[in-house]
Amino acid sequence: MFLCKEKVNLGSKESKIKVIGVVTSNGMLAFQEPRFTSLPSRIPLNKELEVLNNKFPDPKIPKAFWYEVMLEGKKLYIKDDDVHKDIKFQTFDVLENTRFGFVKSSSVRLREAQSLNSKILENILKETEVQILRTGSQMNEIENKLSHWFYVQLNDGKRGYVFGEYIQDGTV
Repeated sequence: MFLCKEKVNLGSKESKIKVIGVVTSNGMLAFQEPRFTSLPSRIPLNKELEVLNNKFPDPKIPKAFWYEVMLEGKKLYIKDDDVHKDIKFQTFDVLENTRFGFVKSSSVRLREAQSLNSKILENILKETEVQILRTGSQMNEIENKLSHWFYVQLNDGKRGYVFGEYIQDGTV
């Protein structure tokens, strides 16, 4: 799982930031209590979880930590080992309008996180349509190109990150 911040608009000029975790391995274990002996559940790839409590210590195991998360109204606990720490923690703006885009280069890599070092989920071919779900708040430079990372969904439902420079963006 990796973490990102999500800016949520509450009204006229109010907003709040909440921390979201996105599952990056299919069948990641989440526990009902913050202990390894509690009943685990498997969470599917790309599922989004709201992070309620960041990295708190295990009461019985030294140097073990947990994340408290909310999934569909239910509190669960994720082992700290399952959280990527090598990825830059950035804010992703939730989009008010549905946005679609098309791959404008010969292909682009769909990644599990907003990093060139993250796992490649799929290569997306030129002119493939993507739904843009979120836009990263920070500009990044890759191959002398400056853009945001986009969190996108393909027509088959697969979700991941692409570098925005390779997507022709359009708002619906």
